[in-house]
Amino acid sequence: MKIRKDLGKVDDAIYSTPLPSLPEDGHGSNRIYVSTGLRKKEIFHEIRIRPAYHDLSDHDDGYHEGSQIVFLDLVLRYFYEKKDLNIQAIDIIDIFSISPHDEFFKPKSWRIYAGVNRKIIGDDEHLVTELKGGIGISKKIFSVMFYALAEAGTMFHKTFRNGYSAGGGIQTGFIGNPSDFWKVHVYSETMRYFWGDKDTSTVINISNNLRLRKDIAIRLNITHRRTHNRYIPEITSGIIFYF
Repeated sequence: MKIRKDLGKVDDAIYSTPLPSLPEDGHGSNRIYVSTGLRKKEIFHEIRIRPAYHDLSDHDDGYHEGSQIVFLDLVLRYFYEKKDLNIQAIDIIDIFSISPHDEFFKPKSWRIYAGVNRKIIGDDEHLVTELKGGIGISKKIFSVMFYALAEAGTMFHKTFRNGYSAGGGIQTGFIGNPSDFWKVHVYSETMRYFWGDKDTSTVINISNNLRLRKDIAIRLNITHRRTHNRYIPEITSGIIFYF
């Protein structure tokens, strides 16, 4: 006891553990996102309605870091010059779990997706049914989370050869917070479809989410797509209301 007394008081900071944020500190699980964008030279307006829950670009306060659970995310897009309103996408389910490796635990990161997306096929756009899943690893370096997933996916549409297009690919990305109010998610996904309708598609996306208040944020997305030998650059910016 005398030896322990001579050592003095232990610094509490050595054993301190940061407390996780409480659920009530997070944004609402419902979301409306109103934005304006530019695809090549076409101006469009867009509204996204999501009844649940949280995506990787949303701020993590009140939620588990690296988690995404999205149900029934509806995207409506109106092209200004064409006076054309259409359904751009419906994400029926999109679950993404990024669990970083550490010295003791080696969890798997994974994703499952089911939905319909408007894609360019030939000279026209069509709503295509898409199923996709992937598994991989992630690692947190300083405060940035890096991940890589091997994926398999199938798309269905009557214009495809034999009505479907199936294959595999890889998605890599990172998520970071340059400041308390600014979150960045950057990813690249390449899919090679070997069966049915053959194609190689690539998506590169940069998402910036700036939180103004707990339930209000501004988002800027820069996307570059390549599909069926067509290159489609796109930029959108708008305001998000959580409730």
